[in-house]
Amino acid sequence: MRFVTMTVLAATAISGCVKKVETTLPFRAEQAAFIEAPGTNSITGQAFMRQAGGGVVTCAANPVYLVPRTDYAVERMLNIYGKSENPGRQLLGVIPDDPDPGYLRLSRDTICDAEGDFEFFNVPDGEYFVTTGVFWMINQYFQDGANLMHPIKVEAGETKSLLISP
Repeated sequence: MRFVTMTVLAATAISGCVKKVETTLPFRAEQAAFIEAPGTNSITGQAFMRQAGGGVVTCAANPVYLVPRTDYAVERMLNIYGKSENPGRQLLGVIPDDPDPGYLRLSRDTICDAEGDFEFFNVPDGEYFVTTGVFWMINQYFQDGANLMHPIKVEAGETKSLLISP
Protein backbone atom coordinates (compact mmCIF):
# COMPACT_ATOMS: atom_id res chain seq x y z
CA MET A 1 0.00 0.00 0.00
CA ARG A 2 2.84 2.37 0.81
CA PHE A 3 4.35 1.78 -2.66
CA VAL A 4 1.02 2.62 -4.33
CA THR A 5 0.67 5.81 -2.28
CA MET A 6 4.22 6.92 -3.13
CA THR A 7 3.63 6.14 -6.82
CA VAL A 8 0.42 8.22 -6.90
CA LEU A 9 2.16 11.13 -5.14
CA ALA A 10 5.10 11.00 -7.51
CA ALA A 11 2.85 10.89 -10.57
CA THR A 12 0.84 13.85 -9.28
CA ALA A 13 3.98 15.89 -8.64
CA ILE A 14 5.42 15.07 -12.04
CA SER A 15 2.19 15.82 -13.91
CA GLY A 16 2.22 19.35 -12.51
CA CYS A 17 5.59 19.89 -14.21
CA VAL A 18 4.53 18.64 -17.65
CA LYS A 19 3.79 21.24 -20.29
CA LYS A 20 2.10 20.33 -23.57
CA VAL A 21 3.27 22.67 -26.33
CA GLU A 22 1.58 23.23 -29.66
CA THR A 23 2.97 24.34 -32.97
CA THR A 24 1.03 27.41 -34.06
CA LEU A 25 2.46 27.84 -37.57
CA PRO A 26 0.92 25.77 -40.35
CA PHE A 27 3.09 23.21 -42.11
CA ARG A 28 3.81 24.40 -45.67
CA ALA A 29 4.83 21.48 -47.89
CA GLU A 30 6.43 23.78 -50.47
CA GLN A 31 9.08 24.76 -47.89
CA ALA A 32 10.08 21.11 -47.37
CA ALA A 33 9.64 19.78 -50.91
CA PHE A 34 13.37 20.17 -51.65
CA ILE A 35 13.98 16.94 -49.69
CA GLU A 36 12.39 15.00 -52.58
CA ALA A 37 14.92 16.28 -55.15
CA PRO A 38 17.93 14.18 -56.14
CA GLY A 39 20.93 14.91 -53.97
CA THR A 40 24.66 14.26 -53.81
CA ASN A 41 25.34 14.97 -50.13
CA SER A 42 25.78 12.51 -47.27
CA ILE A 43 25.22 12.90 -43.55
CA THR A 44 26.73 10.33 -41.21
CA GLY A 45 27.03 10.37 -37.48
CA GLN A 46 26.63 8.92 -34.07
CA ALA A 47 24.33 9.83 -31.17
CA PHE A 48 25.14 9.06 -27.55
CA MET A 49 24.81 10.21 -23.96
CA ARG A 50 27.02 9.68 -20.95
CA GLN A 51 25.35 8.32 -17.83
CA ALA A 52 26.03 9.81 -14.39
CA GLY A 53 28.30 6.84 -13.60
CA GLY A 54 30.35 7.41 -16.76
CA GLY A 55 28.85 4.73 -19.01
CA VAL A 56 28.04 5.63 -22.60
CA VAL A 57 24.67 4.80 -24.16
CA THR A 58 24.04 5.16 -27.90
CA CYS A 59 20.91 5.54 -30.01
CA ALA A 60 21.22 1.85 -31.02
CA ALA A 61 18.01 0.58 -32.69
CA ASN A 62 16.30 3.98 -32.36
CA PRO A 63 15.06 5.96 -35.36
CA VAL A 64 16.96 8.99 -36.63
CA TYR A 65 15.03 11.66 -38.55
CA LEU A 66 16.27 14.08 -41.20
CA VAL A 67 13.82 16.98 -41.15
CA PRO A 68 13.95 19.85 -43.68
CA ARG A 69 14.30 23.27 -42.07
CA THR A 70 10.95 25.00 -42.51
CA ASP A 71 9.17 27.65 -40.44
CA TYR A 72 7.07 24.85 -38.93
CA ALA A 73 10.15 22.71 -38.12
CA VAL A 74 11.94 25.68 -36.51
CA GLU A 75 8.95 26.32 -34.24
CA ARG A 76 8.79 22.60 -33.29
CA MET A 77 12.51 22.57 -32.46
CA LEU A 78 12.13 25.72 -30.34
CA ASN A 79 9.17 24.12 -28.52
CA ILE A 80 10.90 20.79 -27.90
CA TYR A 81 14.56 21.77 -27.46
CA GLY A 82 14.41 25.47 -26.60
CA LYS A 83 16.65 26.22 -29.59
CA SER A 84 16.93 25.66 -33.32
CA GLU A 85 20.34 27.12 -34.20
CA ASN A 86 22.49 24.87 -31.98
CA PRO A 87 22.40 21.23 -30.92
CA GLY A 88 19.89 20.56 -28.17
CA ARG A 89 18.42 18.12 -25.71
CA GLN A 90 14.66 17.92 -25.11
CA LEU A 91 13.53 20.34 -22.42
CA LEU A 92 12.36 18.63 -19.23
CA GLY A 93 8.61 18.44 -18.84
CA VAL A 94 7.81 19.39 -22.45
CA ILE A 95 5.49 17.21 -24.49
CA PRO A 96 5.07 18.41 -28.08
CA ASP A 97 1.83 18.10 -30.01
CA ASP A 98 1.56 15.46 -32.72
CA PRO A 99 3.35 16.66 -35.85
CA ASP A 100 1.51 17.50 -39.05
CA PRO A 101 1.34 14.41 -41.33
CA GLY A 102 3.04 16.38 -44.12
CA TYR A 103 5.96 17.13 -41.80
CA LEU A 104 6.45 13.40 -41.30
CA ARG A 105 5.97 12.57 -44.98
CA LEU A 106 8.54 15.14 -46.09
CA SER A 107 11.23 13.83 -43.73
CA ARG A 108 13.61 10.90 -44.02
CA ASP A 109 14.38 8.34 -41.41
CA THR A 110 16.86 5.58 -40.70
CA ILE A 111 17.81 3.45 -37.70
CA CYS A 112 20.93 3.72 -35.53
CA ASP A 113 23.03 0.57 -35.72
CA ALA A 114 24.33 -1.31 -32.66
CA GLU A 115 27.17 1.20 -32.20
CA GLY A 116 24.86 4.21 -32.50
CA ASP A 117 25.94 5.10 -36.05
CA PHE A 118 23.56 6.35 -38.74
CA GLU A 119 23.79 7.43 -42.41
CA PHE A 120 21.73 9.43 -44.89
CA PHE A 121 22.81 9.28 -48.54
CA ASN A 122 21.70 11.22 -51.64
CA VAL A 123 20.64 14.18 -49.53
CA PRO A 124 19.68 17.32 -51.52
CA ASP A 125 21.38 20.64 -50.77
CA GLY A 126 19.67 22.39 -47.89
CA GLU A 127 19.28 22.94 -44.18
CA TYR A 128 17.99 20.17 -41.93
CA PHE A 129 17.49 19.04 -38.36
CA VAL A 130 18.75 15.59 -37.37
CA THR A 131 16.85 14.18 -34.38
CA THR A 132 17.00 10.93 -32.44
CA GLY A 133 16.59 9.53 -28.95
CA VAL A 134 19.02 7.93 -26.53
CA PHE A 135 17.35 6.05 -23.67
CA TRP A 136 18.14 3.42 -21.06
CA MET A 137 16.41 1.79 -18.12
CA ILE A 138 17.51 2.81 -14.62
CA ASN A 139 15.60 -0.11 -13.13
CA GLN A 140 12.49 -2.01 -14.12
CA TYR A 141 10.27 1.05 -13.62
CA PHE A 142 12.24 4.13 -14.66
CA GLN A 143 13.79 5.19 -17.94
CA ASP A 144 16.41 7.90 -18.45
CA GLY A 145 17.86 9.60 -21.51
CA ALA A 146 16.58 12.24 -23.89
CA ASN A 147 15.65 13.20 -27.41
CA LEU A 148 18.51 15.00 -29.15
CA MET A 149 18.62 17.45 -32.08
CA HIS A 150 21.39 18.82 -34.28
CA PRO A 151 20.91 21.39 -37.09
CA ILE A 152 22.99 20.88 -40.25
CA LYS A 153 23.45 22.39 -43.69
CA VAL A 154 24.81 20.43 -46.67
CA GLU A 155 25.63 21.55 -50.19
CA ALA A 156 27.74 20.80 -53.26
CA GLY A 157 28.16 17.04 -52.79
CA GLU A 158 29.71 17.17 -49.36
CA THR A 159 29.77 14.51 -46.65
CA LYS A 160 29.26 15.76 -43.11
CA SER A 161 29.74 13.72 -39.96
CA LEU A 162 27.88 14.57 -36.76
CA LEU A 163 28.41 13.67 -33.13
CA ILE A 164 25.07 14.23 -31.42
CA SER A 165 25.34 14.44 -27.66
CA PRO A 166 24.11 16.95 -25.07
